[in-house]
Amino acid sequence: MLWAGLAPVLVHNNDWCTDEMRLEDADDIADWHAGSKHAGDFPGMSVDDLRKLTKDVIQNPSRTKDLGSGRKAFLGKDGTTIVIHDPMHPDGGTIFRRDPGSLEEYWEGLN
Repeated sequence: MLWAGLAPVLVHNNDWCTDEMRLEDADDIADWHAGSKHAGDFPGMSVDDLRKLTKDVIQNPSRTKDLGSGRKAFLGKDGTTIVIHDPMHPDGGTIFRRDPGSLEEYWEGLN
């Protein structure tokens, strides 16, 4: 909390969720939400493979986008894999793939 004169002022910081915290949620993302809802995006991948991919995209993205409320999007170096980390959601977020032809429009629309 900061003070403005004698009045306390709450300051909102979008960076309250560190990359280390995001990486800790990578297993939850792979195990829960993505493992069931978007498993078809990753044919032949085991849950362990999906965990590794999720961590790799978070650690080595080609680009990122802050989405507010602590959420952050990560685009994988393959240009199709997106991880959205949501620290306020029980499953931590999601991982999925987008068609390269529609990726730019999708990415720009993320908020």
